[in-house]
Amino acid sequence: MTYRDESQVCAEHECGSSARLHLAGGVLAVQFDAVGPYVPRIEFCFRDRCLHMVHSLEKESMGVGNPEACIGIVDPDTGVKLEVESDPFGFALVSADGRTLLHSAPGQPHFMFHPAPEGGAFQFTLNLGSSASDHYGFGERFDSLDQNGLNPDVCVVNQYCKQGHRTYIPMPFFVTEAGYGMHVVTDRYVRFGLAPRLPGTMVIEAQIDPGRPSLQSTVFLGTPADIVRAYSRSTGVTALPPKWAFGPWMSGNAWNTQREVEEQLRLSDELGLPATVVVIEAWSDEATFYVWNDAQHAPEPGDHAFQLDEFTFPAEGKWPDPKALADRVHDSGMKLVLWQIPVLKRLAAHEPRCAQHERDEEHAIARGYVVRNADGTPYRIPDGWFAGSLLLDFTNPEAARWWFGKRRYLIDQLGVDGFKTDGGEFIFDDRVAFWDGRDGASMRNRYAMTYIEAYRDFAGPGRITFSRAGHVGAQSSGLFWAGDQESSFAESRAVLTAGLSIGLSGVPFWGFDMAGLSGEIPTAELFIRALEMAAFSPVMQYHSDGPAAWDRTPWNIAARTGDERVVPTYRSYANLRMNLLPYIYNEAVNSAKSAEPLMRAPMIDFPDDPASFSIDDQYMFGRDLLVAPMLHEHRYERPVHLPPGRWLDFWTLEETGAGPCTIPSYPGDVERIPVFIRKGAILPINLGDSMHLGSPTGVRGVEYRNLSFLVTGTPAQEWIFTDDEGARIRFSPNDDGLHIIADAVGTLRHVHLLVLESGRCQCASRRSRAVWATGGSEARVVRCGIESLMQGILLPL
Repeated sequence: MTYRDESQVCAEHECGSSARLHLAGGVLAVQFDAVGPYVPRIEFCFRDRCLHMVHSLEKESMGVGNPEACIGIVDPDTGVKLEVESDPFGFALVSADGRTLLHSAPGQPHFMFHPAPEGGAFQFTLNLGSSASDHYGFGERFDSLDQNGLNPDVCVVNQYCKQGHRTYIPMPFFVTEAGYGMHVVTDRYVRFGLAPRLPGTMVIEAQIDPGRPSLQSTVFLGTPADIVRAYSRSTGVTALPPKWAFGPWMSGNAWNTQREVEEQLRLSDELGLPATVVVIEAWSDEATFYVWNDAQHAPEPGDHAFQLDEFTFPAEGKWPDPKALADRVHDSGMKLVLWQIPVLKRLAAHEPRCAQHERDEEHAIARGYVVRNADGTPYRIPDGWFAGSLLLDFTNPEAARWWFGKRRYLIDQLGVDGFKTDGGEFIFDDRVAFWDGRDGASMRNRYAMTYIEAYRDFAGPGRITFSRAGHVGAQSSGLFWAGDQESSFAESRAVLTAGLSIGLSGVPFWGFDMAGLSGEIPTAELFIRALEMAAFSPVMQYHSDGPAAWDRTPWNIAARTGDERVVPTYRSYANLRMNLLPYIYNEAVNSAKSAEPLMRAPMIDFPDDPASFSIDDQYMFGRDLLVAPMLHEHRYERPVHLPPGRWLDFWTLEETGAGPCTIPSYPGDVERIPVFIRKGAILPINLGDSMHLGSPTGVRGVEYRNLSFLVTGTPAQEWIFTDDEGARIRFSPNDDGLHIIADAVGTLRHVHLLVLESGRCQCASRRSRAVWATGGSEARVVRCGIESLMQGILLPL
């Protein structure tokens, strides 16, 4: 593996200290004296509330009639001003209130470049002065939420456990506390120097295509939420997963037979543990990855696409009836996700030959469907995971059609609901060639996205991809998970950091393997603590690697540890997850529309609270739940910072206090973590007939038994509930209380209002009381028929 900072480059060149300025059509151009055959140039312009910068090396000088000594341009939308001086060259980006946000670094050449030998890649170096003290984002980062003082690079890496500074999903984007963020617009290697010799400066080193020596950067302006929204929308449309993706998932790598999967499903049902998704990783043969293991068939030409009836499934084989298994999963209200990898595997000497795989490989090579070396020979993964294997070239539309033609029966005839698109971190040579003309340097980070996007398009609406690796634009392709971790509190803590950083990088739908997947099972305490955090995360999943004894199922954890609390606690939180499904999905809809994260670092919602920029161990789950997970062993209390506003304890519904303030010690016993509801929030939940939080909903799948709305006070503004079944209910505050009206009802027939504050309800309804949770407050229940809701009701508060 070759990292860019180890590459050989020629002598460094720097631009002169003076420049010529020219303004035309809103573009402020800066030209320096020629350096050898190159004319360094910078162009600045404001567009869409952002500052756009392009650093380039041109072949010819621009014509400048009367160069000016100083030019300023102003963004009419934000009032931000850019001021540029020619001699000595310098620039400053100044906010509307007079703060300097970003500027050329004093005493340092702003623009330097290294032309590489023999036509290799260029490197641009930008020296910047910055008013920011904190830098967040950069994709999925495990080592620190604030990367200040570090040197994050943008290089996708498959790091098995203990990721440290490495990441599966890097992005050349960051957010600051100073009112700006920045996207360096390239798929190539970038390194951010945030530990410079001079305080208040930043160094950006970027690999450049020698055929087009230019580098575009975008500076976003506003609050962290403004910046994340603008970045996300500029790089892709956020895809909303189906509602079932937000229920509890079950998965285990050792589930390698139909009998084993059916036994895990049986145990889950028997113990009363709800689930909406089952993931099967070890379903296929270890050659083609599209044929069920042990399935028998005649070898066909490499261009053949199999149908289900062409396979014979031995009664004593590993998967005697995949169709029956898929039907059993669907009949239980669950969805089926199968594992995938983008390789044509090189079989080891001890593995049996596979005639079909050999024919597929020959066909793919002959038709140019695989990534190639610079000399035209097929590229093979040089080492590590799947060493020696070929890599499919998804930039070739014909290759993608061939690949998915072989997998089409999984969707059309088995009804598979999605794919766990593992891997993607397989480009280790900058010189490899792709069908569309790109090389390895430009595809090292981008390959994972071409792979995932191809599966997303193949799967189609209503299905998902669940991916480990990614890059810029990942929000357009379903769900992601944090890769591989050991079972330890330290790894669990790093996972929280990764979740908050990827949310600040524009990817809202993400999860992790509960309590880690690797090695011996976690302690009961670690499993429960990770379960609690997962229940308040975008994806709630347990998964394991290795033998069956290492399964992370709650019943195996209970049996191996002898701790009787594990299964009841898991049941309570899995039921709670199903209770919260209306809230989670409604917030997911908001995330998709607003391009905001679902698992939200405090600075997203509370930018005016200085403490929100330094808190990295609690978060907002959606807009109204504050979650403070327990991240250390044998700890039963922790400090909690309450952001501005009034807050209720989630479990008791008792008012905790008004923020901003820090509670030095808040209880978090083994079965409950500190969670708070924003006072005035309306919390949509799905309850069983007991109307008790944490109780079974009484239905399979994601339908609602008793859709209820916990009304904690008067909301600050209109609040809207939407659902995939077509319901749309508006809650509008006014001087008389809360006006509630259904614009559309879908399949709803009634709803319940759970009212905390005393008041008179001016609608005909049946009234009762419900206990929110054990040891918690009671809430008055108002049951409203759908006809009343369509006409509108008034709830005095």
